[in-house]
Amino acid sequence: PLTYVVLALAFVAPGLVGHDPWRAFDVIAIELVHQMHLTGDWTVPRLAGQPWLDDPPLYHWLALVFAKAFGWLFGFHNAVRLASGVLVMAALWFLYLAARHASAGKAEGRPAGASAALLLMGSVGLMVHAHEAVPDLATLAASCAALFFLLNSNRKPFKYGIAFGLCLGAAFLSTGPVMPAVLGATALIAHLGVRRSAGS
Repeated sequence: PLTYVVLALAFVAPGLVGHDPWRAFDVIAIELVHQMHLTGDWTVPRLAGQPWLDDPPLYHWLALVFAKAFGWLFGFHNAVRLASGVLVMAALWFLYLAARHASAGKAEGRPAGASAALLLMGSVGLMVHAHEAVPDLATLAASCAALFFLLNSNRKPFKYGIAFGLCLGAAFLSTGPVMPAVLGATALIAHLGVRRSAGS
């Protein structure tokens, strides 16, 4: 696990701080967080003073916490991106655990977990966006956590079921209903399929 953590940090840490905001997503999210900081309004994200309803606010709330805590040290826009780094690390960790526990009791459990996380790190779309202020990273972390709780729900059905639902809620508050709807429908279909096969 230590080697895996070092690789994950080597992937996430470079590019988070030490440069001006990048175009498009990075600029928009940092400005939304900056407006929250200036106005004190955490409910409605604003861009240049105007309401921005394209993205739910969960990522911006988390980023604002990091900006307030570490802005004095790294600068406001760099501190905002620290939220992205934490979310990517959380996504990699939960995906590692999900793949590992899916192979529980087998010798390939730990390699399977590391392989799943390395595949995510190697995805082209994540290489740039992992170092930007992007609300989708909160959805990614929530989805990986939801996958972990879903795969382990047979161990503690009530607690892990609640955790799965909370993860879907976090994904909804990050980028909207699409991802939680897909995960929720998949879990429901899989559950019904297992029940049907068990009853036949």
